[in-house]
Amino acid sequence: MIAMARIRAAFGAFCALLAATLGYECFYPIPDLETPSIHLAPSSPEPAAVQPAFRMPPPSSFAAIDARPIFDPSRRPVPGPPEQSSADGSGAGALPPMALIGIIIDRQTRLALIKLAQAPQALSYAVGSSLAGWQIVAIEADKVVLRAHGAADQIVRMTGKSRTPVPQPGNGL
Repeated sequence: MIAMARIRAAFGAFCALLAATLGYECFYPIPDLETPSIHLAPSSPEPAAVQPAFRMPPPSSFAAIDARPIFDPSRRPVPGPPEQSSADGSGAGALPPMALIGIIIDRQTRLALIKLAQAPQALSYAVGSSLAGWQIVAIEADKVVLRAHGAADQIVRMTGKSRTPVPQPGNGL
């Protein structure tokens, strides 16, 4: 009981202190301070202090970035397209310069992310899509098979190894 009485007395004293502080703030507020005015003479930048405009380095200076691993130790440079010739008289043109960026496989859906050399970004293609006169006939976990009328099938492979298991149709994934 004595302890409870001391706690009530301490709490009452604390409330009285807060009430006194609130009363002081209401009747005797802190005066506003005046900010001093400072007058500075305008200065003009010297011509030598102006920095020249930024110039982008040539693209050839970034070749070292493509050749070395940045985040993934298994990263390698993207190989160029295989050399093709239409000397067999089939009339089919060579594969355009492209890189297989990735493959998306989800149950029945199979998409290939392909970056053409002249395109600004990679696009997705499904089986049956046409790509520069070639038709995509198969999409596997690490390759795309292309076919042109009267020409041998061409395979474009991904450069890196996938660490994700490939779902097979009908196995419940």
